[in-house]
Amino acid sequence: MVKSISTSGGHPVIYAPLSVIIAISAIKDLFEDLKRRSDDNKENNSRTYKLTENGFIPSKWRDIRVGDVIKVHDGDFIPADILLIKSSESNGIIRKIASSLVRNMLC
Repeated sequence: MVKSISTSGGHPVIYAPLSVIIAISAIKDLFEDLKRRSDDNKENNSRTYKLTENGFIPSKWRDIRVGDVIKVHDGDFIPADILLIKSSESNGIIRKIASSLVRNMLC
């Protein structure tokens, strides 16, 4: 800093406002992360039906692994990517609402 053209007498004054802005941003990010964690826990603990040797049994989404076969009912929320093998509709058509995808893209 050049003292002769400085309005602050050569003392740095940007640190205080910058620190406040960074602190506010960090606090905002913390609250967003805590909310996202809470939402993720709700989704991971929601129920689905997983195929086993005994047929479809209730299971939590957090217990689903790659390759598991699941049953999805109309109106069920799907917090994961799935490959649709069969639809119960006579013409095989499904409708997809990508609200989870949109929410993740907006966050």
